[in-house]
Amino acid sequence: HFFEGKLAREEVASAFLASLLEARRDFREVFFEALELGAARQLALNALDWQVRVEEHAIDVMLRSPSGSEGVLIENKVQAGAVQQGQLARYYEEQLQREPGRSLVVVYLAPKGVGRLEVDRLRSSSRFRTAKDSVVHVSWEALEGYPDSLEKADSDRVFITSGFEQIFKVIEESRREQYPLVGERVLVELIQRALKQLQERHSHVRLQTWRARDLHHASSAREDE
Repeated sequence: HFFEGKLAREEVASAFLASLLEARRDFREVFFEALELGAARQLALNALDWQVRVEEHAIDVMLRSPSGSEGVLIENKVQAGAVQQGQLARYYEEQLQREPGRSLVVVYLAPKGVGRLEVDRLRSSSRFRTAKDSVVHVSWEALEGYPDSLEKADSDRVFITSGFEQIFKVIEESRREQYPLVGERVLVELIQRALKQLQERHSHVRLQTWRARDLHHASSAREDE
């Protein structure tokens, strides 16, 4: 089985995603449609050939067109607790330094509602190339129906269906482990605002957060460490 154990690691889920994007043109079409970039843009992306890489420069999944003009950067999460503040913006800026001539579609793929703040943070960044690049949030739920479209005779059907089942099992388990934001929402919003201001003032420091029932913990590490 592709997935084993109680929780699938983010790396395994990314490898599963990459295998579909590389081998299945029909899945790429479903994925590009979920980006909601408009019909013309979707057709343009579907028409390209793509090279797919996993965990290159810490990016979960990276698609490149051989022409060198287009790229799709995917940050993949299946567990809400894996979200890291400022991670998406950092990966985007690092990719610009490596390939400044490539247009980028930056995708945050996560369970519904998870990571939208990361997308908003990148979109509002002064370094984001609004005229050239796009950043979108795509939920795993938007892709959930893909296995149902497969023919029974499709040789990959069991593998694909099993993979999606395991991913959604992990998502559901992760949701049950989270403490709900009930009665504490104002305090949580204040904490998030404070962390955002800290990140903006000290961009060389990576902030990671973790929340339990009675505490909200933040840790940091310098970029050069």
